[in-house]
Amino acid sequence: MRYNPISRRHFLQGVGAGLALPFLPSLAPKNAYAQTAYPKFFVAIGTPHGNVPIEDWAPIEAPGQTTVQLYSGSASEGRDHTMRYGTLANMTTSNVHTYNPSGTPELTRVLGHFLNPHLDKVNVVSGLDVLFYTGHNRALNLGNYHDLDDQSIASNLHLPSMPTIDRVIARSPTFYPTGDPFAVRSIHFDTGSMRISNDGPVGSVSATPDTGQNNPRAAHIFDAVFGTDWSGGGGSGDPDPRLGVVDRVLDDYNRVMTSAHGDGNRISNDDRARLDEFITGLRDTETKIQNQNVTCDSVTRPDYAYNLYWSGERHADEMPDWEAYMGTIVAAFRCGLTRVATIGTDVLADDFSGNWHTEIAHRGNPSVAEDYTIRSHRFAAEAIFTSLVEQLDVSIDGESGTTYLDQALVVWNHESGQQTHYSIGVPTLTAGSAGGYLQTGRFLDYRNLSNDGIWNGFRPDLAHWDRPGIPYNRWLYTVLRAFDIPDSEYKTGPLASMQGYGDPYVRNERRNDHYPYSNELIADMGLEIPELLA
Repeated sequence: MRYNPISRRHFLQGVGAGLALPFLPSLAPKNAYAQTAYPKFFVAIGTPHGNVPIEDWAPIEAPGQTTVQLYSGSASEGRDHTMRYGTLANMTTSNVHTYNPSGTPELTRVLGHFLNPHLDKVNVVSGLDVLFYTGHNRALNLGNYHDLDDQSIASNLHLPSMPTIDRVIARSPTFYPTGDPFAVRSIHFDTGSMRISNDGPVGSVSATPDTGQNNPRAAHIFDAVFGTDWSGGGGSGDPDPRLGVVDRVLDDYNRVMTSAHGDGNRISNDDRARLDEFITGLRDTETKIQNQNVTCDSVTRPDYAYNLYWSGERHADEMPDWEAYMGTIVAAFRCGLTRVATIGTDVLADDFSGNWHTEIAHRGNPSVAEDYTIRSHRFAAEAIFTSLVEQLDVSIDGESGTTYLDQALVVWNHESGQQTHYSIGVPTLTAGSAGGYLQTGRFLDYRNLSNDGIWNGFRPDLAHWDRPGIPYNRWLYTVLRAFDIPDSEYKTGPLASMQGYGDPYVRNERRNDHYPYSNELIADMGLEIPELLA
């Protein structure tokens, strides 16, 4: 599948600064023209279970990390809490193992060397905790804590079933302004039971039109977004709408420069020079438009054979399928048809024919559990996350250094932390800065290493790594703010007093003479995470 370097709508948005008259001091404030920024994009990927030892997921023992004191005070009350961060590019190390026999430098056994070219635009985050026991769940990754297999747990929660943050973003009039010609508000699909998107109502806001499907082929997703009769973004004989915008700007120029009794009489010599320089550049832009084919005509429907109905298929055979799925999402973004996508997928088994839940996730067969766990998550990191990152990391207008990835936030995390059932330290991998809102290129470890107040009964072999972190609600709120979503758009009705995003229920029991979470940490649940902000 080939893509146009920029869609028509994105050209108008991305080069908006070149398609409006410049600010003219002698005419201010009457004729000041606003400039339009590039659009933003959001993608979330969720995989079930987890059960990956943290040292195989994150470079937690890498040297040269900076320590930051988050809270100070009594250690037994969880107030003595520091975090660590460091630069990912400095954390790769020779790592010889079954899946990397040559010892090529990489971050971990899961985050392999295929990720190395993108480390400056990636974050690895450890220590994001849901502050109560969750068991198995489906939409916790994006903020709906109520879709739990054990409803006796859900009955303790304070808030109702909630929309996930992808739906909050997709239905936002701030994110999709009136008149924004998107085809669908969001793409979301899953390949099994891991459906991470939930459309619970917020106040009087209606459900979100989208492409929600279970086990779709890549062609099905394409049809839902582009239409079943898609044959390109426009016929070669159609006038390019960007030239019409150029014409309108030229009309504004003529009006400003020639009006004897209006602006033309008021304009200063300096501003006339500014306009002359601007109009010269505009003529160049017009020539580029006429000489460059930048419509979506080259986007083609993926072959119907690309699907994820596999069962026990080898990873090498699945790679082209995932590339086609990720390519369909990227095509929809680049053609201006949507800007939100979520993907939920079952564990990628790679020739495993037994009961994954019992034998692998719950380590009923320890002799093979570690191998399959690492292999499956490494494949997801490469075939899904890195494939999407590579396809997004191209110039948004064919000329500037800004890429679609720079304007995006791509998030991959697991259902559970390093223990299945427990959402403590939910492993989180991100790419993109959401238009410069977030820092990138970092490993951020929010675990309180001096506090062993987290109960660990399922994997006692991992107890030395399980330490309390900061609220996952705070992470979700930071994502919403990265997309400029105001509180007023979702903090209504029963959610009016919500802290951060997600149910604020806390189970904070004292263990090993420690409370895992301090009162100050809990009170900060509704704040952004400062170490992530640009």
